[in-house]
Amino acid sequence: MSFVPKTLLAAAVAVGFTASAATAATIDFEESTGGTVSYDGSTTLEGNGIGFGTVTIGTESYTCEGCVLTFETDNNSIETPSYVFMVGTASFVTLTGTIKDDTDTIVSSGTIFSGDFGSTVVGFVTPTFATFGMGGTGTIDADLATEAGTGVVAEFGLTVLSVGVATGLGVDGSFNVDLTDADFDLVLSSSAPPVPLPAPLAMLLLGVAGIGFVARRRA
Repeated sequence: MSFVPKTLLAAAVAVGFTASAATAATIDFEESTGGTVSYDGSTTLEGNGIGFGTVTIGTESYTCEGCVLTFETDNNSIETPSYVFMVGTASFVTLTGTIKDDTDTIVSSGTIFSGDFGSTVVGFVTPTFATFGMGGTGTIDADLATEAGTGVVAEFGLTVLSVGVATGLGVDGSFNVDLTDADFDLVLSSSAPPVPLPAPLAMLLLGVAGIGFVARRRA
């Protein structure tokens, strides 16, 4: 998927990573396999069934069997077409599944990652386009940390995207989006804690992404 909006969104999420990330170990979950993001018009943003088929740890590739990411924010504060969701004690991000190496040996199984957002979750939704970006911190499974040669503390960046699919956008701002792509990246380092994603900058990038996509569709 090479749409400009996704590139801008990834840039927005990258702002939330510390400067040390360039030299830290990374774990990238790829080959997304569907999932949904929904909002009922008054409460939280929910992500369900966001699947991934492969994992890259450093430069090594692994399979990710039954890997599914789920998340939930706190209540909405801004909506239509730009959205902002708060984070707090009720919000979470969880990834479960089984990671195997090229010999079919299990590297990690069960709860692979568990964490929370480091700042507000921002997004942009139209009748046929939706994207959200978010970041934060959490912990990975101890066996996965051993495989990566790091500690268990991780920073994460998550972007989700839906292009050309009806979002079910309602008059009350609600939506139920079938995703066409998702990226989940972990940065593992024992250095300083992460800098939260700056919401104003992220909103600007997301808005530009959405406007650019809509203009391209109309052209």
